Amino acid sequence: MRVLSPLTRVDVTPEGTARVPLTVVNTTGVIDSFSARVVGLPEDAVTCTSDAVGLFPEASADVVLALDLPGSFPAGSHLVTVLVTSASGAPVAQHDLEVVVPEAAGLALRAAPSRVRARREATFDVEV
Repeated sequence: MRVLSPLTRVDVTPEGTARVPLTVVNTTGVIDSFSARVVGLPEDAVTCTSDAVGLFPEASADVVLALDLPGSFPAGSHLVTVLVTSASGAPVAQHDLEVVVPEAAGLALRAAPSRVRARREATFDVEV
């Protein structure tokens, strides 16, 4: 079994979605069923266009993984691995992927009142 993808890096914002196209090739001599999952991301953050793909020997199929990151996902570069497993127990195929999440503003600050006239001191209420 073999897995191919044109992507080795995806940029996705928190609460955003990235699509990762994959081509799965059955290199075994029997008809087999394959499924894909991602190691390194929450399980509920990854969906696949097909739960299982049935393939004849030497046949290939295209699937797309959707990475839906929650708003609380940490910023930075995350190395994840796409694993493609077969129902017959053939060796696992893998594809390494870098998921880059940019920093996002998550804090708002507001002072009330916005302007105060005073000699040397002023009091503000700050809402975070």
